[in-house]
Amino acid sequence: MAIKRSTAYRIKLKNIVNSDYEKREGFNPSVIKYNNLEISRVNIIASVVGKYLTDDQNYCAITLDDGSETIRIKNFGAEVNIIKNVDIGDIVRVIGKIKEYNDEKYIVGELVKKINPNWLIVNELQLTSNSENNNSKINESSNEINSIKIEENTDEEEIISISSSEENSSINIKQEILNYIKNNDSGSGVMMDIVTSTIKEENEKIKDALFELLKVGEIYEPKKGILKILD
Repeated sequence: MAIKRSTAYRIKLKNIVNSDYEKREGFNPSVIKYNNLEISRVNIIASVVGKYLTDDQNYCAITLDDGSETIRIKNFGAEVNIIKNVDIGDIVRVIGKIKEYNDEKYIVGELVKKINPNWLIVNELQLTSNSENNNSKINESSNEINSIKIEENTDEEEIISISSSEENSSINIKQEILNYIKNNDSGSGVMMDIVTSTIKEENEKIKDALFELLKVGEIYEPKKGILKILD
């Protein structure tokens, strides 16, 4: 069963930070409400002004600044690899999912690409000319990004083509994993090996489900092989 990703909207960071956040349960994506839209995923161009990477490289956060506001990109576990090679001073395009924890809005990075600094100016002009509405957006129908192609044309527009592969695990498996972790986490998390051996499903499907849950930020690994639900 293939699940279509939500649209990644072009939006200024101040409009993410200052918009109301609505947390939704299960696999309905949580959203911010801005300009009559419900936005769960965003497409950002900004400067990297801060970075933190744990010694075990199991958690990484980078701080973005687009001139209007700052926000953190936070990735856990295997998804640290998406952002750990980004450095302070880089200009990046980020596609990711909006989350909120302890009243802080942040983004779980799905795609982080270093780009030419000139795109900061182009991005600002485009957002201003579009009155920050949803005329500039990226439509994606993927559940797992497996290739990315960046092209620049003479109209100074950047085209990102993202191809996708079909999701092998069902929503039911993911929900079962989430329920098991929630019901068996006494505070220090649940061992991944116990989860995979307890869920009665093909091992590959369980691994695919775990990967997707880690990727979208529903769960994370505070330590290698330990799973927790992200509050």
